[in-house]
Amino acid sequence: MLAGRPGLGRADAIRLIANMHQMALFTPKITPSYGQKQIDQELKNTEASLRFNCVSRNCRPSQYMEERFQAIQAAISNSEHVVFLLEDYKILRPGFLQSINCLISSGEVPGLFTPQMPQLLLQKRGMDVKEDTCQSFSVHKCARNSGAKFQLVLYPLKAGVSKLTEAREQVAVMQKKAAKKSKLLAEKQADADEALKDISKSMTGAEDQRSSMQQLRAATEEENAKIAEKKKHIEEQLKDVEPLLKEARSAVGSIKSESLSEIRSLRAPPEAIRDILQAVLLFMGILDTSWEAMRNCVFLRFLSKTSVKDEIINFDAHRITREVHKKVSALVKSKEASFDPKNAKRASLAAAPLAAWVTANLQYSEILEKISPLEQEKNQLVSNLSKAEKQIDKLSKGLLTVDEKVAALKERFEGLMKEATQIKIDLEKEQNTIKVAGTLVDRLAGEYSRWQVQMESLSQEMDNVDKCSIITAAFVTYLGGSSEKTRTEVLRSLQQNSSMHEFSPVTFCAMETEQLNWKNHGLPADSLSVENTVVMFNSTQTPLVIDPTGRVAVFLHSLIEKSELLRAAQNDLFTQIEFGIRFGKTIIVDDVTEVDASLVPIFRKELSSQGPRQVGTVTIPQHR
Repeated sequence: MLAGRPGLGRADAIRLIANMHQMALFTPKITPSYGQKQIDQELKNTEASLRFNCVSRNCRPSQYMEERFQAIQAAISNSEHVVFLLEDYKILRPGFLQSINCLISSGEVPGLFTPQMPQLLLQKRGMDVKEDTCQSFSVHKCARNSGAKFQLVLYPLKAGVSKLTEAREQVAVMQKKAAKKSKLLAEKQADADEALKDISKSMTGAEDQRSSMQQLRAATEEENAKIAEKKKHIEEQLKDVEPLLKEARSAVGSIKSESLSEIRSLRAPPEAIRDILQAVLLFMGILDTSWEAMRNCVFLRFLSKTSVKDEIINFDAHRITREVHKKVSALVKSKEASFDPKNAKRASLAAAPLAAWVTANLQYSEILEKISPLEQEKNQLVSNLSKAEKQIDKLSKGLLTVDEKVAALKERFEGLMKEATQIKIDLEKEQNTIKVAGTLVDRLAGEYSRWQVQMESLSQEMDNVDKCSIITAAFVTYLGGSSEKTRTEVLRSLQQNSSMHEFSPVTFCAMETEQLNWKNHGLPADSLSVENTVVMFNSTQTPLVIDPTGRVAVFLHSLIEKSELLRAAQNDLFTQIEFGIRFGKTIIVDDVTEVDASLVPIFRKELSSQGPRQVGTVTIPQHR
């Protein structure tokens, strides 16, 4: 609250303070028809912030409450500082003072908001606030605004690191793809070489196949002649016994089922029947031919078969082993009377055919044993002949399709070479791209590391932004005119007291890129010059720089656009300053030995305005 007699310039002082701090000034503009609609429209266009510096002098109850509500709404929404100027002639009712007292004492006005209105307002603005009062909310917003500058600096660094990381990942992906294509190219080339070899092999092998086929045909004809000779010799050996065997098989086929049933039903058959059946069972592979076994099991099962006659008729004499032949031969010799056709027929109608069958098979097996080498040789010749014929057939088919195979191989070879050529072209393009990208990434590796270090440093400073701000403010405000030694001692003391031993106000205020820009425009590279530049650019007052070298003026003129370098002794100094103020130029005055009194108001920014004036909501020209 700013109290005093009228005419002392309290309102002007407040406007000056607001202008110096670049804060928007809000005050109700009272007109005869001033109402809720007009104040609402004004406050909708007002840019405000989170801080309320209330200076009293105050309007009417409903309008005042609405103005305060709209001012707070504008302050919250745009996150900028605002000065709310309430003059005494605008305090139309005593209730205004009560609201002002509440605002000064507690930071909020009871009844200004309904219980739901603040939350709805903040949700509408996209804000998440849990503070109970406007004052605590203001503190919270101030803390957030302090980190906004860090976010503006961090964002490009994060974006750069992210892009470089993305570029590295893309290069790695491209390298993997190139490796796969290289492998694929090698495979295609190997396939093409293999196809070429197959073509050559197929074409050169065709003649070998023809030669082999001719040789096989000659060998086949020779084998056929040998087989015919062996077969003729075997048939000559078997021609005497085969009629007997056929006759015996025919006789077995004429045996009636009743005769077999009769033999099966005998409890003690005659010796002739028993001997004949024993020989039959031996030929059938049943070696246990004792009558007890024959009677209990084997004999009954054998004769009970419906196909017993077919088995005997279709019996192959080649199944007779040397051991079986020996046993049957001994049985026939020892029991010669039993195998006599008359005795066998007298014993049973079925016994005589079986006895003839046993005798014929015995003779047949004797001849087979004699001609066994011939049969084996014939079988081997037949087997060789079959293999030769199959091979000839295979070679014939291979010769018929050799042209098609060669044509297919040529087509495949051409396709593989085409694919390999295309892959090679694409691979060369990708390798060139990888080379360029890899070179770029390697060159930016230093920047990548530096950005990461800066990001970590800025993140630490954000965590301690309050301490960093206090130390930097003290450095800029109090140490600008001190010697380098004093600066070092005071800064070390501030760092130790705040436990910020590695903190540097220079890097806090100016990033390395900004410092590099200064040096590119002529700033000396020593740390003292950089510190002085930081103090100069972060001071709210017009700086006075003592520079015996004269390099600072040249640096500032080079750095600042629309700047003009003047000499303090030149005759048109004031005229040039007037032009600079009028056209928005930055004036740099060099070689200043003393400050003219007429320039002090300008250095203090005590400026006046001319032109139209605003009365309420109306802007009118002023005439003197």
